[in-house]
Amino acid sequence: MISPWLPLALFVVVVLIVAVSCCSPARRCRSVTQTTRSAAVQLSDIASTSKLAEHAYYINMDHQQGRREHFVQLMRAVGLTPVRVQPVPDKVSFISGTKTHKLILETIAKLEGDQYHCVFEDDVEVAPGLDVSHVKSYIRQELERTQDPVGFIYLGVCLTQAQFQTCQPHVCNAKCAHAYMVTPAGARWLLQNVDDAEWESEWMDNILPKMLSPPMLGYHLIHYDEPTWRGLFYQARRAEWYEAGLTEG
Repeated sequence: MISPWLPLALFVVVVLIVAVSCCSPARRCRSVTQTTRSAAVQLSDIASTSKLAEHAYYINMDHQQGRREHFVQLMRAVGLTPVRVQPVPDKVSFISGTKTHKLILETIAKLEGDQYHCVFEDDVEVAPGLDVSHVKSYIRQELERTQDPVGFIYLGVCLTQAQFQTCQPHVCNAKCAHAYMVTPAGARWLLQNVDDAEWESEWMDNILPKMLSPPMLGYHLIHYDEPTWRGLFYQARRAEWYEAGLTEG
């Protein structure tokens, strides 16, 4: 005797077969497409965070322990691993500073990939009013919308009055080399285009504005109530821990 439920069972089997055929590789179901798109967005988010390297180079003399301790503590709060670089010896202090920046650029130029590597002088502080723990995420967010043709971005600047008149977030010709980011390609570009004689005779603060008008991060942040000092990081020359550095002593 045939069960009265048999026709219904056969109908269910047919529906299942049709559903499976809709989800074949050639004909993906809507739900699979939506899942794939969600995964793509997540992968994009992960990729974007890799634009910032997880370490930060900084210049620090052996005897300046106070500045070193401050910088290490600051970078740990930011979420970057500090990499100390001792100044390249030279009888002229500012040339020692320039040669040390060059040494760091040579190190970065040898690296692979397109990550931005932070470079600091050891007297920096985060802009007042900013939560230090949010600085890293702020940099990453800004990198997503910053157009940088060379691979160099200021993290802080000090401007002459003439530079102040033209400086904008996306293009800023500025002095000071206390805080910037550079990619391996950007480092190679600088090394190839700056005259050898300038590395041996000029302030790094003066070399950069001759070569670049790059973007800057934290343009809206002003220090010492002086609009010519701007950026995420500034030179904290009025801090209690401050002591004269390589190019000042």
